[in-house]
Order: sequence, then C-alpha cells, then structure tokens
Amino acid sequence: SMAEYKAQRMLLGLCEGSSELGSTFPLNMLMHSLNAVSFTKGCYIGQELTQRTYYNGVIRRICLPFAL
Repeated sequence: SMAEYKAQRMLLGLCEGSSELGSTFPLNMLMHSLNAVSFTKGCYIGQELTQRTYYNGVIRRICLPFAL
C-alpha cells in the first residue's frame, strides 16, 4: 500500500519530489549516491555548484534518517 511504501521510504531516508526536498541542496540529501544527480548531463539549474561541490569532495552538511 502507499502507506507502507511511504513508511519504508522514510526509514531509508529517501526523499521523493521537490515537495519533500524543498530548498535543500540535492547533495545534502545524498541523492548523488542514488544516481539521482547527473554529473554528465548538459545544463540544468545548479549544475555548476553541484559539480564543484561534488568534485571538491566538500559536502558540509548531510541529512540522515534517525529514529527516536
């Protein structure tokens, strides 16, 4: 069901769509490890910043799931 899907996705820390991502930088949500960010694609908004951050290896903040 959709409720089970959403619960499993949240446990894994996977965001879905811009409504959940908000204004957060995709690399901060570890989307590059899921191949959700293209480093070979042509022009897109934020491409230069994304590539520079990734290739410099300096991602200052990341978002991780946790349970209380």
